[in-house]
Amino acid sequence: MSKTILLTSLSIAFVAASIAIAADSAIPKSFQEVADFVESNLVGKTLETKVTSKISDDTLETEFHRRTMYTNLVRTDDTATFDAIVLIRQKLWDLDSNGKRTTDEPRVKNRALVIRYGVHASKATGDAIGTSSILTNSIAPTPGQGSGIQMRVKDKKLILVVSTPMYFDAFAKDDKYRPAASTATTIFSVTEEKLTAETVEIGYDVNPTTLERSPSGHEVRLKDAEIPGLF
Repeated sequence: MSKTILLTSLSIAFVAASIAIAADSAIPKSFQEVADFVESNLVGKTLETKVTSKISDDTLETEFHRRTMYTNLVRTDDTATFDAIVLIRQKLWDLDSNGKRTTDEPRVKNRALVIRYGVHASKATGDAIGTSSILTNSIAPTPGQGSGIQMRVKDKKLILVVSTPMYFDAFAKDDKYRPAASTATTIFSVTEEKLTAETVEIGYDVNPTTLERSPSGHEVRLKDAEIPGLF
């Protein structure tokens, strides 16, 4: 084999290998769409929701008011982190077997949280996957509190799925707590330059010994609308 043929063959092999490496390292468009949506439509915006509902197998009634501001985005080609500053005003009443409040005085569970979302581009799907971690919670210890998350854009809407990996302390009757888990799907969209969000959260009871989950029948639907600011 001549030197010319050998060099040509090596050149072709090198180019082919370079193309393969470039293809493997290319950032999925779906991840870029997620990061772009967060940067353009979430960061600097504040959402608000208010709801009155029954929770914990209809043994509690709650008035829930939440404001969430998104901030602190840091992104690279294939990673992104951002924070949510959350202010919650919440009241709880115990209910009797007829669904009536057992007292006029509620338990007040107002709190402030900072949640950090961190995602990377999945090589398998292109989705943004990662975790949400509670950095601070004004009424509870925070180390180790977090969830698994998936983010993707579909029809110009951002879909955020948050799922509990183990269990968390859910409010229960008589000022107690119970082990629970949830999967929440939030769809962010922009209409007439205003950000809105709709969330469906499905709850589960968790056996803390076996970690087996069973549907609790708890389903919460929330609608958030953009407001001028956090305070």
